[in-house]
Amino acid sequence: MMIDERAVWARIGEVMDPELDRPLDALGFVESVRIDGSEVVVHFRLPTYWCAPNFAYMMSSDLRERIGRVPGVEAVRVRLLDHFAEDEITAGVNAGQSFAEVFADETDGDLTELRRTFLRKAFLVRQEQLLRVCCARATRPITWRDSPRQTYGWRAMRCLCARRTRLPNGVGCQA
Repeated sequence: MMIDERAVWARIGEVMDPELDRPLDALGFVESVRIDGSEVVVHFRLPTYWCAPNFAYMMSSDLRERIGRVPGVEAVRVRLLDHFAEDEITAGVNAGQSFAEVFADETDGDLTELRRTFLRKAFLVRQEQLLRVCCARATRPITWRDSPRQTYGWRAMRCLCARRTRLPNGVGCQA
């Protein structure tokens, strides 16, 4: 089975920088993608040599996991470039090890709670952006008494979705 490179890039587009809440490909972090038979090799570089290893590990393992879902992919190798812990992260991720296994002396657990924290923060930021757009388009001032269930909030959200409006960070509604 031949691997569809577009499908690989689509999966890469699902991997977010946890601090910036933007896809790695949109941020320009992916240096190269090579498909060799049923194996995919991805090289990526973060904007700073000193990026926290837990964030770098999350992004690396997310790349490996997501690309591994593409039909026909039997192996994924991810290579982190120009990072102070690139060797440990690259080896650990490609061996299927957890962050806690690779950095046992530097952590007291896995990255589950950290991932939840950043997902929650990203969700709240998107909610705030959506509410700002809703407030800007409201036909009357929005007050604290208004609820998302009220007519104005839902109308504004349906309007955003119908028009596929994109917010400043690129987030938008899917129809």
